[in-house]
Formats: sequence, structure tokens, C-alpha cells
Amino acid sequence: MDNISDKKTYTNFEMFYYTGYKIAEDIKSKTTGMLASERVDFARKCIIKDVMNTCINIGILSKDAVNVLESSNNVLKFSIDNLVKNLITHSDIKFEDYLKIPLIAKNPTKIVKSKTNYDVMLFKCNEKYYKLVIKTTKNRKENFIKSFHIIKLERYEKY
Repeated sequence: MDNISDKKTYTNFEMFYYTGYKIAEDIKSKTTGMLASERVDFARKCIIKDVMNTCINIGILSKDAVNVLESSNNVLKFSIDNLVKNLITHSDIKFEDYLKIPLIAKNPTKIVKSKTNYDVMLFKCNEKYYKLVIKTTKNRKENFIKSFHIIKLERYEKY
């Protein structure tokens, strides 16, 4: 609970995560033998768009991250679509890892702007190196998680 500051946010995230987890598990059971990318495409075709587009405000970005993104907003959003994609493609990440996102967003150890105008925010915690990729909308008013995964030290040091 150290990473999500108030009980209401924690409860909202639990419900959000549970919804995404159930969708991802259902998709996995229906798509045995498919590649992860095919499973994600399948999910996006089968699940109602309103459900997949559901978002939660998950954190506040650091001033440095907002500046690198050239965003007019510091709120970080996470969509069910992205959570499902992440649960399918990065099954090594557990619920407890997702709870660290607000801390990573608020206090990243590295911020690197990608060539495609995405921020790459990296954070080390408990001997794990996390890569949190944030994208901002074209009008620079909203920030969304694009990807979240664990990387090796060697990759972390290349940034």
C-alpha cells in the first residue's frame, strides 16, 4: 500500500486490475496457440470498445517527465486496453509490480525521450528494473501508459 497513497485509489485500482485480469485470462483461454500479438488483436476485436477504452487515473507525472513530454497535464492514465495487452505480453509482471506505477511516474530514476515522441521512464526497485513507456496525445493534454515491463540491468544501463 506504500505505492498507492490513499485507500480509495487502491480500491479503484484493484477493481480496474481485476477487470483487466479477467479479460486477459478469458482471451488466453480462447486463443491457445496464438502469438501474444494475435491474442491482443483478438481481444480488441471481441471486447466492447467502451470496456477497452475505460481508463483510470493512476498517478501524477514528475515535472521533468511533463517537460520532456511537452504535456500540459501531469495526470497519468491507464486504459483497460493497455492493461489487457500488458497482461498478455508481459505475464512476468504481477499485481504488486503494477502498484509501483504511481511511484515510478512521480519519481523516475531516468527519463529518456524516444525518437517517436514517447517518454521512457525507468525505475529500480527491489532489484527489479522497470521500463514504463508513456505516450501523450497529439494535443498534449492527456498522458497514457503505453507499456510497462521488467528489463535487465544491461538494458537499463544502455539508456
